[in-house]
Amino acid sequence: MFFGRRQGRAVKPYKQKLLEEKLPLIKLFVENESIVCATPFDHFKRAYLEIGFGEGTHLAHLAEKNPDTLIIGCEPFINGIGSCLAKIEEKKLSNVRIHDGPVQIILPYFSPAFFSKIFLLFPDPWPKKRHFKRRIVSAKNMQEFLQLLKLDGVFIFASDHEGYREWALDVFRGLEGVRIVAEGFEPPSEWVETYFQKKGLKAGRDSYFITLQQGFLKN
Repeated sequence: MFFGRRQGRAVKPYKQKLLEEKLPLIKLFVENESIVCATPFDHFKRAYLEIGFGEGTHLAHLAEKNPDTLIIGCEPFINGIGSCLAKIEEKKLSNVRIHDGPVQIILPYFSPAFFSKIFLLFPDPWPKKRHFKRRIVSAKNMQEFLQLLKLDGVFIFASDHEGYREWALDVFRGLEGVRIVAEGFEPPSEWVETYFQKKGLKAGRDSYFITLQQGFLKN
């Protein structure tokens, strides 16, 4: 389920052209109970997933640094997809595939343990109590995400909202089969500041990072 806007301000002509011409070539969608794409994606050594990639800064950075890795990004916001496509074109990236909708639509069609890394960076904190149920971090959602993570794979979460950070930690600590292997204000390796991170820093909010690793029995 998706809460929020699909589009903000008018998309600039160049990005609109990319949405019309580039996106159909790398777009993931469901057809006949399978994930399909106009461009093949079954020849990569491993796969990473980024849930809600915003303007695509981190996603494009990952793809550039890991050319032998399939980078799948999910983002419902049209303006963000346009910005990400511009970065893909600029860097001439061929290992990115995009789903232009909520991640929940395509999750059921991936085989278990498909991803080596999953990123959930600066999701909407939905700060009002009546909206907490909209937060993507929940025990149910996390179980779905972790089923797709390889043994020893990692799930990386980032937020600059203290309340959401504590919410996420409570959920993570209750999960079976994973453990928190890193947490704090130090970003993970291969990190690049995202648009939303910079926005938070300007407002005086520090980013907090949590890394979960798959394959551990709860004590």
